[in-house]
Order: sequence, then C-alpha cells, then structure tokens
Amino acid sequence: MSELTRERTTAGYVDLCLRLPADKYAKAREAIKTVLELGEVPFRELNDEGEEVYSVEDIFGEITPAQVLRGLRHREGLKQKDLAAALGVSPANLSEMEHGRRPIGKEMANRLAKVLGTNYKVFL
Repeated sequence: MSELTRERTTAGYVDLCLRLPADKYAKAREAIKTVLELGEVPFRELNDEGEEVYSVEDIFGEITPAQVLRGLRHREGLKQKDLAAALGVSPANLSEMEHGRRPIGKEMANRLAKVLGTNYKVFL
C-alpha cells in the first residue's frame, strides 16, 4: 500500500532536473539563471547530496590576476625575490603586480605561466 509518509515542505515549488551533454552545461546553466533572475526567482544549484552549491565568486568575490599571482607564488613556496629572478624582473616590479598596481601583460602572463605551471589566461 502506497501512503504519503511525511508532509510535503516544498508546497508551491517545483523541482527541475535536466540531463544534457556535459559540454552544454555551462551555457544551459547561464540561460536558466538569466530566465530565473528576470522572474525575480533566486537561482539555487544543489549537488547530489541536496546541498547548495556555491561558486568561488560567491564566497570570495571577484578574484583579480594579482590575487592569482600571489596565491600561485605561495603554492609553489617561492619568495618574491626568487620568482622575480626567475622572471628577469625586479622584486619591486613583481610586488606591484601582486598588489594590482601594475598590470600583467600577455608576455608577462606567458612567462608567469611557465614558471608557475599554469595557463597564462589566469593572469589576464
């Protein structure tokens, strides 16, 4: 015998579950988010355990190239003077990049990526 065992707590709401190719996920997610925002409905994404998913931006705000540079340098255990020497720039120049006072151009981004083992696009 089938019987409702607990009171429904989501009255007035509908759960939406989609299955689509993984390479289309980001585009579909943004489209759905935009539609919901137009209707002034908050967008919530849940993982397989039903817990809300938060993006890095939700938690930390926008991450700047300067913060990425500083974080990767720390990850590699390098001091500013050591990274500056590997890049062929002065420690003062590197410090200005890490504090967002000096932009990181494409050429420097490529050099940083090689030394820090990442993609140059994270610095642009």
